[in-house]
Amino acid sequence: MTDHAAEEVVRWLTEHPDRVGDGLGLEALFARAVRKAIDEVIDGARTGRYRYDQLEPQEKSYIGTRIEIVIRSELQLAHGTKLDTTIAGHEVDIKWSAKGRWMIPREAVDELCLVLKGDERKQTFSAGLARCRREWLNPSKNQDQKGTLSDEGRDNIDWLVEDARLPVSFLAELPDETRQAILAQPPGQARLRELFMRVPGRPVPREVIPTLAVQLDPMRRIRQDAADRLGGMKVLSGRYKVSREAADALGYAPLSKRDYVAVPVGELAALPEEVREQLVKNVSD
Repeated sequence: MTDHAAEEVVRWLTEHPDRVGDGLGLEALFARAVRKAIDEVIDGARTGRYRYDQLEPQEKSYIGTRIEIVIRSELQLAHGTKLDTTIAGHEVDIKWSAKGRWMIPREAVDELCLVLKGDERKQTFSAGLARCRREWLNPSKNQDQKGTLSDEGRDNIDWLVEDARLPVSFLAELPDETRQAILAQPPGQARLRELFMRVPGRPVPREVIPTLAVQLDPMRRIRQDAADRLGGMKVLSGRYKVSREAADALGYAPLSKRDYVAVPVGELAALPEEVREQLVKNVSD
């Protein structure tokens, strides 16, 4: 039997992301949503953590709520009456499970669920649409009467994105020796100086700065000043067009608007004088 509601939701999801979410395709949009939700729960700026497996069990359970909120925001979706949201006129619940064992509440039985799973170690994630038919649910074994999708139920998931790349945190990707050397420094200026000295020329996402600084106004720690706190390095901020163009001119990887890159101050001499003057005026915040 054709599930017209599911078809309409899938059609909306596969066509709509080109018009919202900064023009991202569906895979990139979901990847960003999952990564952002995990990072918000990790809360590196206050905890200094940078990996999913550093979370407490109760914190991991909250990631699903954050993903729901982020996806609704990214896709400009309204709240549903009974379920998490409404897509193409149909109520849809949004479910996350790192291991793909989604817990389906009573109100979502026989309804549509946008199901997501991800593995930070394997750097993969998947997202699909499932009709949570009663006959496709394993019997509930808990007090809140939430069931899980059976093998048949999982076989009937319409995968929108399957085993796509999940970006991991910048710090988690660093070689162990490099990361340990950075974290061995006291939080704040020392860690940031070690970071930029060990990964010069590599774009650094903005969220890494407060994770290492762990203090108020962490961005001031990467501004060059008379004290030369960054050991002869100049941090270019992707927030500014002149910095992005300077990084390109010096042969560095392209910067997004949320990236930073540290370059030796001496290299700036290769840039036109007016560009150097503009870089001095820009603060890295």
